[in-house]
Amino acid sequence: MLSVLSQTYPDVEYIIIDGGSTDGTVDIIKKYADRLAYWVSEPDKGIYDAMNKGIKVATGDFLYFLGADDLLISNDIFLKVCRHFRSTNTIYYGDVCFVPSQMRYGFKISKKNLCLKNIPHQAIFYPKLVFQNYCYDLSFIALADYYLNLQCFFDKRYSFEYLHEIIANYQEGGFSAVSVDHNFMNIFPSLIKDKLGRGYYWYFRVRYRLSNLKKYLNE
Repeated sequence: MLSVLSQTYPDVEYIIIDGGSTDGTVDIIKKYADRLAYWVSEPDKGIYDAMNKGIKVATGDFLYFLGADDLLISNDIFLKVCRHFRSTNTIYYGDVCFVPSQMRYGFKISKKNLCLKNIPHQAIFYPKLVFQNYCYDLSFIALADYYLNLQCFFDKRYSFEYLHEIIANYQEGGFSAVSVDHNFMNIFPSLIKDKLGRGYYWYFRVRYRLSNLKKYLNE
């Protein structure tokens, strides 16, 4: 919370959606309630349900999602990023720093890259206009953000702009890292084939199998 509240950029609408925590989280939220635009603590259907709830009450031009165990990289990162905003049809994104490994992760989006990896939501600033057409699909328990990014990439109304900035420290071993999203993986190959063509489909299949083989050999 403090990594958001200490931002030097003045126009931040800070919304907290908590899933009915009983570990003292609500007491911490109440401590800073006068600096929040909105907060609620109630049972939900998971991370993406919470994000959808936040989307419904947000009024800003751009939306950014930060997990409970992630930190913005610096007090002026919002200020740096917002200087790039020129279009409300552009999705701006940068990198994250994995914690504790300190490895920088990020890439310039392309058809080839999207076959194999996703931009973490801790690195993306979405125009609010995106969520007039889309929301996080709750049928995907761990990779609904990946599916959203694919939808936006295939939608010609939107463009992506890469920012050479580390946006946040991203805690390794989070929910999406340890959870297998079978629903997503079942539709992902056909999605690539339909939207990108057979060449990218076979590129994905070969790389995916090589990745699984490497994991097997290392075990």
